Amino acid sequence: MRGSTTAAVSAASLILGAVVLAVVVAPGTYGSFSSATIVSPATVTTGTPSLAITTGTPVTPAGVYPGGPADLIAVRTVTNGGAVGLRLGAAVALAGPSSSNLGGNVVVSFATQTSATCAATPPASGLWTWSLAGGLTSPTTAPTLASGASATLCVWQSLPATAPNGTFAASASPTLTLTGSQTSP
Repeated sequence: MRGSTTAAVSAASLILGAVVLAVVVAPGTYGSFSSATIVSPATVTTGTPSLAITTGTPVTPAGVYPGGPADLIAVRTVTNGGAVGLRLGAAVALAGPSSSNLGGNVVVSFATQTSATCAATPPASGLWTWSLAGGLTSPTTAPTLASGASATLCVWQSLPATAPNGTFAASASPTLTLTGSQTSP
């Protein structure tokens, strides 16, 4: 048995040696192509955003009642003083809202527009709407503000017809936060 194992190993070694020899002495060229280019350094600079909100035209709210029309409660001027265009985003917060008080039932709607005068009621499109039950609903297309441009921010409040009686003669102070994200040039 030992002789056949040795013969098999010798035959395998002979075949391996022949393959290595054939590869080494075979005619042909082994080549590799390489290329490099030096690129001059570049400076990447980001734009600077600057979003400011200032008091606009004073408004005296008329008050709202369950199921009644929305009431204009605030007018502000939003200005982009930065070097880049901004896409506007928003958040609303309200301290202590519950389903039985005004804070839990008030609907806050707001929109930006180019006109300095706000309509008495919210527009049909381009509107953010917030309620405790529904959260924040954003416009289908987020409004943008070009560098150096201004817009009027209009804020309305309303009460759904389902608001409880506990909302009568009450007050709520929602906090509206606008944000600006750089738009691509």
